[in-house]
Amino acid sequence: MIPSPSFQELFNDDEFIGLDTSVGNMAEPSNIYFAPSRHTRFPRIEIHLVDLLFQVLQTPEKRKRLQSLKGQEALSISGFLHWVLLQASSLVPGKLHKHALIAQYRLCRTAALFPECYFFRDALPALDEPIAEGGFSDIFKVHHREKALCLKAVRVYGLSSADNVLKSIAKEAILWSYLRHPNIVPFWGIYYPKGTSGRRRRICLVSPWMENGNLVYFLRENPDASPAPFIHDVAKGLAYLHDKRIIHGDLKGVNVLINDAGEACLTDFGLSSVRVETTIAYTNGVMSEAQGCTYRWLAPELSESMLGASRRTEASDVWAFGLVCYEIVTRKLPYHELNECQVLREVISGRLPTQPQQSSSDDSALTMIFEQTWELIKVCLEQKPDRRPKSRWIVEKLEKQGLVRCRQKGKPRSSTFPIIHDSQINWAQVESILSGLTGMHTGSI
Repeated sequence: MIPSPSFQELFNDDEFIGLDTSVGNMAEPSNIYFAPSRHTRFPRIEIHLVDLLFQVLQTPEKRKRLQSLKGQEALSISGFLHWVLLQASSLVPGKLHKHALIAQYRLCRTAALFPECYFFRDALPALDEPIAEGGFSDIFKVHHREKALCLKAVRVYGLSSADNVLKSIAKEAILWSYLRHPNIVPFWGIYYPKGTSGRRRRICLVSPWMENGNLVYFLRENPDASPAPFIHDVAKGLAYLHDKRIIHGDLKGVNVLINDAGEACLTDFGLSSVRVETTIAYTNGVMSEAQGCTYRWLAPELSESMLGASRRTEASDVWAFGLVCYEIVTRKLPYHELNECQVLREVISGRLPTQPQQSSSDDSALTMIFEQTWELIKVCLEQKPDRRPKSRWIVEKLEKQGLVRCRQKGKPRSSTFPIIHDSQINWAQVESILSGLTGMHTGSI
């Protein structure tokens, strides 16, 4: 068993001098209410602690003190906040849930730690050759307890990148850790490989290995697969995120994986953010070249403001969804006949991708899918963001049209392996900390 490391154990102390703990353009909680249903069946202590948390989060001074906790107190509260984020709305209403997420991120950044339950404690095989390499991370496939794991290993080179990497890892891990949906790739924890000393260190995000690969690869290998189920899957995953006020920010075919049951699941939340009122939490939400944006899926309002004036929104996600639909139907890249510079010019000018042409076929059902999908694509690719549909409307529209995934009876979903577990919370310590922050005396549990 490997003990849970803090950020300081991942890097030497010198690399933490001057760690920026500001959050940037983060909206402050306002008008949040806590009123659990009288029918809610939770232990009294849990309701009491959520009420104390509410009192802390609604006051700027108390909230700042919570986000400035250190050591064991910070670890206990981060575990409690993780538990809060997993609870149903019957105990934790939406706005409180949202601001608990913000508090979790700020606390983890300031205290330089993660909840203990995030850490994958078992030793894994050495990371040798990556399956894939990117600009900032490598993808490894390892086996553990007869299951294949995917490790997204984020590289850190010395002082200059440590701060940015920690911010990115904290944001992606915290957002991903509380997402629970059949069309979202599960988060299984954080792993710190031993022996990654020197200039090239790694922190790994762990998830199940998807043997079927990404959506683009799967459709290329299965040319006769109907497009409707995959469009429905992606729409449901996106609607789930938007219901939680989460912006994906980097939706495209290669960021959709196919699980063992053949269902599409969204992944890669490194550019995701949380919408709070009219601002973006966690990051400043602006576009920049350093964020690795991809022109082919980029909404025109973002394409016109590559230097940072625009923010990712639900509407820009819907634009990207329309182009993922295009990938599914055509098996081609959006604007596949153009290079990157030409794509940017065409998007800004308002030109749609080339309309997909169905191959010669007498299948009237397939013809209808092509026609209905193209109409959906055109609606999603409206130039003005406020004219694009909401993702939940898209799901309902698809279901009315019958463009859905029909699950086979008895066919199980992709196997689960819940490595990340609920925190073993020290309720007494949490109550003591929260009571101290609210100025109340600790009572008996």
